[in-house]
Amino acid sequence: MTQLLAFALILVPVIVFHEFGHFIVAKMAGIYVKTFSVGFGPKILKFHIGETQYALSAIPLGGSVKMAGDAAREEEQDVAEADVVMDEDAPGGSDAEAERQRVGEELLYPSDEVPDYEIPEHRHFRNKPLLTRLAVITAGPFANLILAFIVMIGVAWHQGRPVFPTTTLGELDAVSEEYKVGFRSGDELLSINGTPVSDSHEIREALAAVGDTPFDVRVQRESGESIVRIAAARYEDGRRAFPRFPLRYDTRIGAVKTDGPADQAGIQPGDRILEVEGTAVRYYDELADLINPAIGESLQVRWERDGAILSATVIPEGEERPVGGSMTETEMIGRIQIDPFYLVTPVSFLEAVEEGSSTVWFLTSATVKVLGILLTGQADRDSIGGPIRIGQEAGSALQWGFAVLFRFM
Repeated sequence: MTQLLAFALILVPVIVFHEFGHFIVAKMAGIYVKTFSVGFGPKILKFHIGETQYALSAIPLGGSVKMAGDAAREEEQDVAEADVVMDEDAPGGSDAEAERQRVGEELLYPSDEVPDYEIPEHRHFRNKPLLTRLAVITAGPFANLILAFIVMIGVAWHQGRPVFPTTTLGELDAVSEEYKVGFRSGDELLSINGTPVSDSHEIREALAAVGDTPFDVRVQRESGESIVRIAAARYEDGRRAFPRFPLRYDTRIGAVKTDGPADQAGIQPGDRILEVEGTAVRYYDELADLINPAIGESLQVRWERDGAILSATVIPEGEERPVGGSMTETEMIGRIQIDPFYLVTPVSFLEAVEEGSSTVWFLTSATVKVLGILLTGQADRDSIGGPIRIGQEAGSALQWGFAVLFRFM
């Protein structure tokens, strides 16, 4: 039921917006639009405004725009014209055949629809200039791009900005640029270019302020304070590519997936996990090291809530995840479906526009890259899913909350 609800919440706005794009550009181009329908199957509600019928159909998982002289009607007319040419020498001539064809064509249309032959030819889709037809066709995908901006700006404005209350660096690969310039796992960032930092947002803001000039990062280590010199920050696809600081979180829980292993065990947001199978954990990466390899295994977990110590058996479920930042390589890991703790700070509308637009640009760029990878055979095309996969992923997203679902949209 959750998958069906999520599927409808995702698909209906996407398709309706898509069809509205075709509809509004066709109207602007002077094309006769017969029907704008939400859903498919029998029409349960319909009314006319001007020459167009607006309808709500029984199964609200699709939509359509019917125009005079669209592609299907064009094929029918080609057949009709061929029949007329063949029968011009027959008794009664072409006029009789044309009348017979017109009567037969009436059977193709619902009783409340105006037949194509009663609509002026210059208002048929097929008779419009090529660029006009191209504009009508591409208006649907373009409308979906606009919808993506609206959705992501809305999510950013409603949800606020997630802020992780830590400046401690997590695991750094020895081949990473960050490691090569002098950063080490466990470093606590104190300041960036002289600006003190105390959480993930302040790190982001301080890095954005330095531009492409050299700057220093002051860090705290077991051996004392140290300075790391960076020649310049680097950005790709509108996002910072260097330096990228993987932060180390404590074991407080920020979100729990509904009906996931942790939720079934009674773990709630705000709890702090203390032990897994008798091994004490202080940081989230230590927790992941114990859970990720344990797909299907029974793990005894102890956690703290408001001073009380609770425990339960939790069985991690397998989940496919990318290996590092790869778009082609994945691995199966165990998860109990929790996310690390974070704070939420409100954002202004302008900040939401900036945040949402940045996200859409990043996702669009990533989509183009993935399509390129698929076309060049670098990835398995079975990784592309259809409606069933959309429904499955939408249901999973909804279990994390509506913000995740709309981000998935």
